[in-house]
Amino acid sequence: MTTKFSPLSVDIPSLLLSLNIEATRTGDKWKARCPSGTHSDDNPSWDIRDDPGSLKHGLHHCFSCGYEGTTTDLVQKVLEMSTTTVAREWIEKHAMGKPIAAWNLAVNMAPLRKHQFAMPSEVTMLPFGVWLETPSKYVTERGITPAQVERWSVGYAINGRLNGRIVFPTHNAQGRVVNYTARTFVSAPKRYLTPAREENPDFNVVYGERFWPAPTQRQQVIVTEGVINTLAVERCTPLPVACLNGSNPSLGQLSRLSTFSTVIIMTDQDYAGDKADQDLSEALTRHTTIKRVRLPTRCAACGHELDEHVQGKGCRCCTTCKRWQKQDPASMRRDMLMQVLQDNGLPCLDTEDHSQS
Repeated sequence: MTTKFSPLSVDIPSLLLSLNIEATRTGDKWKARCPSGTHSDDNPSWDIRDDPGSLKHGLHHCFSCGYEGTTTDLVQKVLEMSTTTVAREWIEKHAMGKPIAAWNLAVNMAPLRKHQFAMPSEVTMLPFGVWLETPSKYVTERGITPAQVERWSVGYAINGRLNGRIVFPTHNAQGRVVNYTARTFVSAPKRYLTPAREENPDFNVVYGERFWPAPTQRQQVIVTEGVINTLAVERCTPLPVACLNGSNPSLGQLSRLSTFSTVIIMTDQDYAGDKADQDLSEALTRHTTIKRVRLPTRCAACGHELDEHVQGKGCRCCTTCKRWQKQDPASMRRDMLMQVLQDNGLPCLDTEDHSQS
């Protein structure tokens, strides 16, 4: 049964996915390459408003060529439909207040790629016991276990574009590598590198989805800001984990997360953490329950937690420290993270070095 057309109730994420438009959410708008077909728009200049109930909901505009209109106009243009009536009927069927579900929209998540993605040749993937000393030391200091190196196919590079980086491949649900994020272990100015578009990565896949349960069994998932944080959380809980590797999740990533009944956003108490929570909440609230878990902060010198400090005055218990330092979940004490999980009613693992099925 379809829902009667109303321009103020069109589900914009479902609309964009069904039209095969790859977009990124920014506030109450989705930004993408212009779908008018009149220019290449390599630097995306088109956006569409996603603010249900607002009179501006569904209005779109390209700041480069001036192409603009309503959702009906958009569908009529992209699908080359003869009348607005036909376009409205299509919207009623495909994008009227329906939840975005990954298993229903898989064929529309990204344009066809001429060449499959392949990991760069400079990436070394070996058993952790035979890694070189420097990358091995970095991974160990970050708390990543040998079992996780094997489970997540973690590698490293000592030459090429990814020289001096730990490489974390992203696998799709079928187990194929479709993307990666590479973290410097030599203090390079740019901490993270990701593939260029010319490498044909799939930006719609979520890091971690390879190990998620079947869609009908998905209840809770914990989302973190960075891949190393994700592995830290995995060492402490049996719940599925996810990492978006960026502050602007794609439509495909949102579609996949919407298959869980509850999305738990576990982030730091800072601007980036608040923004990640806001972006995901705005995009997913209509489709799933959102829960924010704020990670504690600690003293840079003594490691004591936030409630033992006075902002701007350092630690109350010592004279050494003069500032705060946000808690990094990848290097935080295991007992502290376990306490965070327990305080929020989330399950914990008895042992750290595990391998989930």
